[in-house]
Amino acid sequence: MRTFWLMTLIALFTISTSFAGDIKESQVPSAVKNYVKANHPKASVVEWDFDKGDSSYEAEFEIEGLEYELILSPSGELLYGEMDILLVDVPAMIKDYINTNYPGYDVTNAQKIQKGDSVKYEISMMKTDSNGHKKYKNIYFDQDGNVIKKK
Repeated sequence: MRTFWLMTLIALFTISTSFAGDIKESQVPSAVKNYVKANHPKASVVEWDFDKGDSSYEAEFEIEGLEYELILSPSGELLYGEMDILLVDVPAMIKDYINTNYPGYDVTNAQKIQKGDSVKYEISMMKTDSNGHKKYKNIYFDQDGNVIKKK
């Protein structure tokens, strides 16, 4: 789990350092705000950032305790998104794979990751062995439920 959190912190630091920082909603193009409102109408408090390097906007928000991070072009096109999802929203074929191949593991986090038209899922799991040691697994699946990477 330490590795998972360390990698998550490094990724967040890398992403956050490439952005210029918080900007006011009034500085965000209408097309970008409209994308978020149309696709995530329950998002109430959105934190906005702007990346000068590739002229993209980042929207971070929560809906019912689930975290969302979207990177959008100035024209409102979704370039990249990481969205926490509930276990019930994980495709059945992925749940079946986990239940069959990882008995005793509990899912600790599930994310839907979208880059352009490509969708993948990251499932983080944990199991405590008979000696009390915790074992962690992260598995990435494509949108068809095929395993594409294991950590």
